[in-house]
Amino acid sequence: GWCIAGGTDMVLNVDLIVAAESARFGYPPARVWGVPEAPWVWVARLGLERAKRYLFTGDELTAREAADAGMFLECVPDDALDARAVALADRMALLPLNQLQMMKWMLNDVARHQYQPDTSRLLGFIFDGVARHTQEGLDFVERAQEVGWREVIRERDRPFGDYGERDR
Repeated sequence: GWCIAGGTDMVLNVDLIVAAESARFGYPPARVWGVPEAPWVWVARLGLERAKRYLFTGDELTAREAADAGMFLECVPDDALDARAVALADRMALLPLNQLQMMKWMLNDVARHQYQPDTSRLLGFIFDGVARHTQEGLDFVERAQEVGWREVIRERDRPFGDYGERDR
C-alpha cells in the first residue's frame, strides 16, 4: 500500500521497518502544500543527498528502491511480510529486555546528537504551516475547492507521472 506524506512522518520514526514489495513511499506534498514534520528521519535513513533528491521532487519510491537506498531494513514479497516481521521480532525477543532497552537508548542518543531531531521537528512543523500559506499553497486550496481534492492532487502529480498518475 501507500505510505506517503504524514504517513512517512510516523513510519520512518519506528525502530525497524520491513515493507512489502507492493508498498510505495514518498512525500508528494513537497511539491506544494507541505513539508515533512520529521525531516531528520529522511536524512538519518537516506543520507543528505538522497533525502534532498526525494524531498526536492516529491517523487515516489517503490519498496525495493527505498530498501536499496537505506530507507528501511528490508523489502519482502507481500505474502511473506507478516512472517518476516514476526520472525525478526521473535529473534529480538531472545535478548533480555534490559539489553534491548540499553541498545535502543544508546543508538537513539547517537541519532539525537547527530541529527538534532527536536530542532528538525520544530523547523518541519513551522515550515509545514508556512507552506500551506504561501501563494502556491493558497492557490492549491482554491483549486481544490473548484475541482475537489482528488483532482487537484492528480493535477499536482500529473507532470511527474507517479502516485495516482503512474501506470499500474
